[in-house]
Amino acid sequence: MAKTNWAYFFNAFNDDVGFFRQLINTLQASVGPDSKRIYVTGLPSGALMSHRLGVQLSDLVAATGVLEGALFLKGNPPQVPSAVGPVSVLILHGDQDKTVLYCGTPVDASQEQSFNYWSGNSADTCSRFDTPAALCDGQGNITAVVQKDATNCSGSTEVKFYKLIGGIHTWYAAPMNVPGQLPFNPDFNSSTGIATRDILWSLFSASSGESVGDWYVSNRGPYISPCTRRRQWRIAEPPFLFP
Repeated sequence: MAKTNWAYFFNAFNDDVGFFRQLINTLQASVGPDSKRIYVTGLPSGALMSHRLGVQLSDLVAATGVLEGALFLKGNPPQVPSAVGPVSVLILHGDQDKTVLYCGTPVDASQEQSFNYWSGNSADTCSRFDTPAALCDGQGNITAVVQKDATNCSGSTEVKFYKLIGGIHTWYAAPMNVPGQLPFNPDFNSSTGIATRDILWSLFSASSGESVGDWYVSNRGPYISPCTRRRQWRIAEPPFLFP
């Protein structure tokens, strides 16, 4: 039986990176979108794959948005290669996610590891951080930090992480800045966006320096939760960015 998943780090049973490279190159040849306004995003396995595409296709995409994913799973030892080039990254992760654990495992990347990879010398080489505090402590416990931002990065990129307090392994369409309502993050506002779609688009538009973009490639299939089916991607033009 064929696998119904994406070939993220380290689940490389198929050349999904090659598939997306061919897809983007085909679109470039046939449609000609602005190369600075091509983005990838994903949820569950699509989030894991979005990390990998950011690493290996950063010569083709400007930014990647990751929802409830991690840089790698089952990496023993973890040997994620250096990114092809700088790329802006936004990570949203619920602290109550029981599928992809916030603080990881000995073989699964934590959110701290994922953030540090992107902001470090293997990827964007950022030099300015809004906080030195960690997302997880030395015992693997979640800390009180609700967001981290790395700037002054290569290629004018940015790496941003938001904790979804009370968040689980799903997509949230409702506002996430309402006290007493879960998930919640006190830093969400009209500038950052308050629902998943708006928060993602805030990063994507900032990465291009424009208010709207040309194309995005999503490995989150429409109305599939969690999205683990292969080839559940779609392409849209604004304003039809997300379901």
